[in-house]
Order: sequence, then structure tokens, then C-alpha cells
Amino acid sequence: MFPVYFRFRLTPMPSHAYYCRMRKLKANGAAIRALREAVTGMSVSAFAPRVGVTQGYLSNVELGHKQPTNEFLSRVARELGVPLSAISFFCAECAECEAVA
Repeated sequence: MFPVYFRFRLTPMPSHAYYCRMRKLKANGAAIRALREAVTGMSVSAFAPRVGVTQGYLSNVELGHKQPTNEFLSRVARELGVPLSAISFFCAECAECEAVA
């Protein structure tokens, strides 16, 4: 009998930390966008230079496509006049995620 070759590759399931990271990215971005619009009423193109990033980077962070640095989150919080905890979230459910955060 000849061996059977599959056309797809079996990949392992993503870990819990991966899913938590994805949720964090979406939550951070949504919080930044909501606060930016509510507090300043500015567009992405007007707010981005005030925090020292490009419009594309800020847009990607808000959409959850890029992971923001702690320095960037601090600048955004300072510019919006909110505590850092208002725009940065972490998963407190497991030790694995706390180590990543």
C-alpha cells in the first residue's frame, strides 16, 4: 500500500496566552480609540503627532494589529489625562498570562 499524503499541515492549537494576547490587543486598542474620541474629539491623523507616532501606527494599535509599547501607552494616557490602567489590560486568570504581561 502506498502512503497517503495530506495536502494540509496539522498545526498545534494556539495556547491560552496567545488568545489572551489577542484579547489584550483588541481591548487596549478599543480603549484608546474610545477615550481619544470622547476626551479629545480628535481624529487619528490629528492625535498621532501629539503622542509622537505615525497615523498608521496609531490606527494599527487601535484596530488591534500592533502591540503598543509601555512607553507609547504612557504617552497616550498622559495626553488623554487618564491613568495608565484605563487603557492597558491584562488577563488576571492565569500565571502564564501574568508572566507575558
